[in-house]
Amino acid sequence: MATRRRSRHWSILSALLFLTPTLLAACGGSPDTGGVRGGAATAGTGGGTAPPAGTSATTGAAAGEGEVYKIGANLDVSGVGSSLGVPERNTLLLLERQVNEAGGIMGPDGKKHRVQMIIYDNQSDETQSIQVTRKLIDEDKVALIIGATRTATTSAILDTVSRSEVPLISLAASASLVEPVAERKWIFKTPQNDSLMIATLLDQFKAKGYQRIAFLSASDAFGSTARTVWNQRAPEAGIQTVVDDRFGVDDKDLTTQLNRVKQSDAQALVL
Repeated sequence: MATRRRSRHWSILSALLFLTPTLLAACGGSPDTGGVRGGAATAGTGGGTAPPAGTSATTGAAAGEGEVYKIGANLDVSGVGSSLGVPERNTLLLLERQVNEAGGIMGPDGKKHRVQMIIYDNQSDETQSIQVTRKLIDEDKVALIIGATRTATTSAILDTVSRSEVPLISLAASASLVEPVAERKWIFKTPQNDSLMIATLLDQFKAKGYQRIAFLSASDAFGSTARTVWNQRAPEAGIQTVVDDRFGVDDKDLTTQLNRVKQSDAQALVL
């Protein structure tokens, strides 16, 4: 049974690796009011009508088809991550329809399997992220999980998915989610590492002759890991950080931090 389950995991994962560039591109989309599947975990997340729990317009398997593959999604549809979580949700629902209209995913049994997306909103909360992940694994029995949207909500579930040996495709960027690889063999992610982003920025600053940079980072998991990488790499590149300040993810006014930047001799700002 374990071998069969893992074969199903990897057949779905292989198919999704071709689809996730589309999902990543959607992170720049605009929010709408589509529904989120998943019952109570989605309370207060939008005006669409979700299908009843355990049902989908695409779950019925025709004669000769394989079982429906259940794919879980744990997304920051509301809260501070909603600007990313909403388009991610919409893209997954679009991909579900496209995959099923094309006949489904070819499984290790040689049959085509339709997919059912089971999507929960973690409300950009780490505790909620753990709860919906456990629900996806223990109750919904998904073959793999996509999410979470941010580094913080993904970091919270790494132990849960690793112990369960359910593949996770995170939509967050921090390299700490997948490294060290030996400890993260069930964890994958779609965006480039924060270390690659910072290396590219430093190369651009060096090319322009900039030597003094202000760096403002969010006081969340991604902001912390990015700040650590920046402070390691900037001196190696001959870059001086003249302002190193932080802001809260819910802050709507950064006047204090930006005044510090204006009063410094920074040639550029990384925010």
